[in-house]
Amino acid sequence: GRNYKIEIKTKKGSGSYALTLGKSPFTTSMDNEGKTIYSTIKSQGATIGIIVSDIIRDLYDGAAMSTEVKLINTTTNSVEWLGFLEPCVYDQGWDEEREEMDLDCVDSLAAFKDIYYPNPSGVATFAEILYTILHKDVRIKNLYISDNVQIASASANESVIERFRISQQNFFDKKEDENQADNEVAWNCFDVLSEMMQFLGYTMFMQGENVYCVNYDAIKNGNAKYFKYDLSKGSLTNPTTVTLTSNKHIDAPKYSGNGTKVSLDDVYNFCSIKDDFYTYD
Repeated sequence: GRNYKIEIKTKKGSGSYALTLGKSPFTTSMDNEGKTIYSTIKSQGATIGIIVSDIIRDLYDGAAMSTEVKLINTTTNSVEWLGFLEPCVYDQGWDEEREEMDLDCVDSLAAFKDIYYPNPSGVATFAEILYTILHKDVRIKNLYISDNVQIASASANESVIERFRISQQNFFDKKEDENQADNEVAWNCFDVLSEMMQFLGYTMFMQGENVYCVNYDAIKNGNAKYFKYDLSKGSLTNPTTVTLTSNKHIDAPKYSGNGTKVSLDDVYNFCSIKDDFYTYD
């Protein structure tokens, strides 16, 4: 009962072109191979299925973060997925008059793997570093970060990311050759984010146009308070305090579709209770 629209914005070509979507128009998957719930960053990929009768050259670009992708819920007028087509010079089958093909995408967090950290000097706060990276995709609107890590001297409306500081030279490896350029030894932005999340004990992920930094232990203990930073302000300062909750009931309509599969791992259905009439100190 909902209508969706997929928008693909290229940096070449002009005007607009309506694509015909395939039988699986948009599917997402979370990168969780070998990871746990406490992973520092949970990024998502997506696949767009389209049917074409011509070679759509404008869709292909070898540059990172070049071709933008949005999944828009037009029923609620909200963006549900944000990312980019994966860098690809050319890859399209051509056997039939009409070809069904897949476009592989990554969300904005995964796209940071192809972006090197810039070379500012000196010490910066975590907030300044986060803004430097996240603002590389200007479509990201807000950063939500759990307040479970606190500094005693900080105000109630101040996140620790505004107090913690680190030398940005930590994000550059040692040059083996004096002629090496800075970007040859620079970390990519994804690794910088991952290192910061590991220090804070947070897990970062995207939902729609927003980035969330959550702590699962805080959630289990009922802490639903978050600091909300508006990235359009030019810096991560003066956050508002919000309470976030999310409840999802798993039932059949949520999993109806082609090729649907539901599985549950490591389930225990037998419990033994032993009663002892002796007491011990």
